[in-house]
Amino acid sequence: MHGSIEVKPVQVDFTDGVSIYPKLREELEEVDVGVLVNNVGMTMDFDQPFHRLKSEKQIQDVINCNCMSLALFCMHSPT
Repeated sequence: MHGSIEVKPVQVDFTDGVSIYPKLREELEEVDVGVLVNNVGMTMDFDQPFHRLKSEKQIQDVINCNCMSLALFCMHSPT
């Protein structure tokens, strides 16, 4: 039998880099996470390789959102 399902959405901007993780840690500290749904991801609005981009911010945003978030969530998950 399945118990009740609790959902706790936490809204943060993953393009902000590592500054969001203290808030996430605080929001989720008392939650027994059974399943974490990763609904984070982004792409750029154009079809160009990174080396042709003119904005480092665009590259940082994609990496922070798509790569850094996954690595840091895995690093801080309980074993």
